[in-house]
Amino acid sequence: MKKILAFVLALPLALSLFACSGGSEGGSDAGADAAYADSLSIMNAVWEALPEGAVFAAMGGDAENAVMDEPGVHSLDAVDSLNSLFAIPLDLVASIDDAATVMHAMNSNTLTAIACHFVDGTDMDAAVSAIQTEIEGKQWMCGCPDKYVIAEVPGNYLVLVYGVNDVAGPFIDAMTANVAGCEIVVDAPLA
Repeated sequence: MKKILAFVLALPLALSLFACSGGSEGGSDAGADAAYADSLSIMNAVWEALPEGAVFAAMGGDAENAVMDEPGVHSLDAVDSLNSLFAIPLDLVASIDDAATVMHAMNSNTLTAIACHFVDGTDMDAAVSAIQTEIEGKQWMCGCPDKYVIAEVPGNYLVLVYGVNDVAGPFIDAMTANVAGCEIVVDAPLA
């Protein structure tokens, strides 16, 4: 109950900070054939691999599935949040059947990440392009994340990470080293 209350109290701060905030190749070959049960499994693999000094105060999930200091399941019914906080284009949401998120508890520009599973038959190149267009079109008013990365994970998963280099860098490194078959398809600045 305390975690939910803390999340509910912290959410307006995070939303207000986001409102105020408005490719290199890499990958892990180990277990490339491994299939993930869901998006949360991917996010947990990254979170659990973060070096001690790179762990940060975090919120995961959404208002209905709130967790503190770890990734959480994000409801697909929370369409506005998927779009405004996690840069998933509105017309792409119907192609997603599972999502998990984590973001820095104090400022979404510091780090925000989402893993999504896309239904069979989704044009993954078009999905990457749509997410790329969405994040590059964001209006960052009180500072801007340094970079963003979009990675593909076998089994119709995409992971979007954006943030400042000193927090996003270790997160992305943990992702590429510990998520089986992870391949960065976009690595671009946001400044």
